Amino acid sequence: MIQVGLWSALLSNGVGTTVPDMISFVVINSFLMSMTRTSFANELGASIRDGSVIIHFLRPASYNLVVLFSMLGQNVYHALTVAIPTTILAACLFTLTVPHTVFQGLMFFVLMLMGVLIMCKLVYLTGLLAFWTQATWYLSWYLEAFLVFFGGTMVPLWFFPEFLARVSEYLPFRYVTYEAIQCFLGRVTQTEMIRSTIIAATWVVVLDCTGRLMWRSISKKITVNGG
Repeated sequence: MIQVGLWSALLSNGVGTTVPDMISFVVINSFLMSMTRTSFANELGASIRDGSVIIHFLRPASYNLVVLFSMLGQNVYHALTVAIPTTILAACLFTLTVPHTVFQGLMFFVLMLMGVLIMCKLVYLTGLLAFWTQATWYLSWYLEAFLVFFGGTMVPLWFFPEFLARVSEYLPFRYVTYEAIQCFLGRVTQTEMIRSTIIAATWVVVLDCTGRLMWRSISKKITVNGG
C-alpha cells in the first residue's frame, strides 16, 4: 500500500510510465521476489563453521539440486500462503495491467522460471564462496544490493540513465524479475521477449557451469572449522 501510494504520487503527471503499469510492476515484482528469496548462503556459511557441511559430501544427491529444490519448496509454500493471497487482494483493490496475448503470458511464465533458476545459481555461488571466506553475511548483502540496483527490483530500469541501463544488460540481475515483468506488462516486442529468454537461459548455463567448477575445486581441498 505504501509503495502504491508513493508511486501514484510520483507518477501523477504521467512521467515515464502509467500509474496502472507501475502498480502492476509493484505487485508482480513482490510476487516474483517471493519466489526467488532464500537464506541458503548464510545457512551454508554456518554449516561450514560448525562442520556439518561435510554431510553434503557424503550424500549421493547433487548439492546443486538439493539447494534448488530446497529453495523451491520454501518459496512455493511462501507464495501459496502469502504472495498469492496478497496479489489477489491487490488485484481487487487496484487496476492492474494483464497480458494481452497467450504468447505474452507464456513468455512471462518462462522468464519467471528462468529468473528463479538464475537467482538459485547466484545464491549457490555466493554460498560456495564461504569455503574461502568462512562467512557469507556480507556476500549476501552485496548480492541483494546488486539485485536491487541492477535488477530493477526497487526502482524499474525505465527510470535509469541510459548508461546504467546499458550496464545492467551485461549482468544477470535484470533477468531475475525485471524482464519477466516487462513481458507481463507488454512493454517489449515478441522479438525482445525471445531475446531476453535466450540471454536468461545462457546465464543459467554459465552460472551452472561456474558452480560445478567451484564445487570440484572445493571437493579436492576443503577446510572445515568443526571437523
